[in-house]
Amino acid sequence: FKADINLQNNSGHSSLHIIANNTTKDIYLLAFALSIESVNTEIVDGTKVTPIFYSVMSNFNEGFMLLLSKGAN
Repeated sequence: FKADINLQNNSGHSSLHIIANNTTKDIYLLAFALSIESVNTEIVDGTKVTPIFYSVMSNFNEGFMLLLSKGAN
């Protein structure tokens, strides 16, 4: 069984959107998600927003830096 890290819910949020916007600011979970080869750091949700936007809006500075280092825009 292989789960799709890029699967999106009805609002268009992927796992990466949710982790980047997580109030617990779990850098280890984000690092794990980003270590998955097929992860799309540029995936947009229903409002055309990428995960890096959510990290900035939730003041997840470490998450922002990690996403940036993985090529997110």
